[in-house]
Amino acid sequence: MNPKVSDFLLRQKNWHEELTELRKILLDCGLEEEFKWRNPCYTHKGKNIALLGPLKIFAALVFLREAC
Repeated sequence: MNPKVSDFLLRQKNWHEELTELRKILLDCGLEEEFKWRNPCYTHKGKNIALLGPLKIFAALVFLREAC
C-alpha cells in the first residue's frame, strides 16, 4: 500500500468508503499501487491499468487503454 494513496483517501470527504473498497479489490488482484496525475494509479509490469478518482457526483474507476 502506497502511503501517498492512503493520505489521498483519508482526505476525501465524498466517496471515501467506496474508493477504499475499490482500492482493496485492485490490490487483491495483485496490482501495484502508485500515485500519478494526482490520483491513485494501479499498474502491472510497468503498464498503467486503472485509476481511481473522486468526482462531484460519482467515484470513478477508469481502465486505461495502455492496459490492453
